[in-house]
Amino acid sequence: MTYCVIKNTIAYTLINQPKKILLLTKEGNKKVFECSESIIALDSYQKYVIAISSNYLFYLDTNEDRFRSTKHRPLTGWKWIGDCVITLTQMKKSIIYETYQLCEALHLIQSLTIPTTSQEKISFDVIKIRESSWIFSYQGNNKIAHLIEIGPQLKRVLELHVPVNSYAQVAVTGGLLLIMINSIGVLYEINNTANKIAIVKLPPFSLNNLRINHNQFINFNEQTITTLKADFALLSQSLLPAERYSFLLRHSAPQRVLQNALLSIFNDFAKGNIDFETLKDIFTISSESSAISSALVDWRPEPQVYCYVMIEFICSNKTKIPPPVYCRLIESLINDGQTSRLLMLLQYHIIPDDEIVALQLVSMREKCDFAYQFAMDMLKRMNKNNNQILQILIAIGDYAEALIFCISHKVQLSNHDITSLLSQVKNPVLLFQLNQYLQNNNTN
Repeated sequence: MTYCVIKNTIAYTLINQPKKILLLTKEGNKKVFECSESIIALDSYQKYVIAISSNYLFYLDTNEDRFRSTKHRPLTGWKWIGDCVITLTQMKKSIIYETYQLCEALHLIQSLTIPTTSQEKISFDVIKIRESSWIFSYQGNNKIAHLIEIGPQLKRVLELHVPVNSYAQVAVTGGLLLIMINSIGVLYEINNTANKIAIVKLPPFSLNNLRINHNQFINFNEQTITTLKADFALLSQSLLPAERYSFLLRHSAPQRVLQNALLSIFNDFAKGNIDFETLKDIFTISSESSAISSALVDWRPEPQVYCYVMIEFICSNKTKIPPPVYCRLIESLINDGQTSRLLMLLQYHIIPDDEIVALQLVSMREKCDFAYQFAMDMLKRMNKNNNQILQILIAIGDYAEALIFCISHKVQLSNHDITSLLSQVKNPVLLFQLNQYLQNNNTN
């Protein structure tokens, strides 16, 4: 018996009636369709039921009760994927793959013959890698597997080297193709070519495991489900720095993995193991710079090295850079005594107007004589009025500066507000000076 489910209908065959396809709706209505041969397997796609026998493919439109068939080659194996049926015919000197696509009718859209010198069993599967569907074909005696892209024309046939003569299974994890032979796995990245990424050791994995989706296997004997996942952080370590970051981006590695990889690359640069051109390449690989920004904020090399790298990143990046990156640059430039360079970056607006950046400049005013004035100018260009600037200074706990700002910009405060601000000033000398100034100018 074989069966499949389509919407609210189940299609099935019976052991004692293998030539009949029965349709049973949830309301209990039953229909019977007679085939010319015994049905081996059933599957469904949209409104269709597809059946396969030794010599025919049958397709049934469940909406219109249309039942048709098309003849195929002598059958060795078959697979379903989406709207396609792939058949395998193994002959003495060749193996033949044919792809039939369902579109109102079953059409033969692809046929490929691969020479062979052995009658050894073929490892045959169909997989989906990103947007493309592929046929995987491997005969264990020659250590060469073929990956055939499914499509209306023969698009790509890629050769993959397999290290062991044995029956193979495949899975797709994180967009990578994993070929499994006993306890050995070979990971490939499939683009225009097949690029071997790594050979990995797998846990004991018997042929009793049946793949139920792209990276999960079920073992009915042991009643277990195994999920295979790629460790991108570990896999990327064997790649060159620029290629490592690009690889992680292509496979949508988690943000933390990207940041750790970048920190490792930046540290290698600081040690002299990587040249500056490599860093420049990394900065221009992707328009998505959030991982680079986060890694640069966390990076703690010598200030001179940090400033050099940061300025290159800012100048080469076309997207909006988060304010913490500029704050770290400001801090590093001032701590390294490069205030003239900071002045140039502020004057030419390479460091943009931003409230968080302005607060960083305010906090560094004791180490840099022009930082405070640039911060105030920045806030004013952002259309912050005097009261808003005052509230910003109070919010960051700079009460003395808030009072000085009120005095210099003639911001009107009540006696209660002035007393409240004075009570927060912890520096006794500064407190005395403020009191003296307020008394002399009758501000309070």
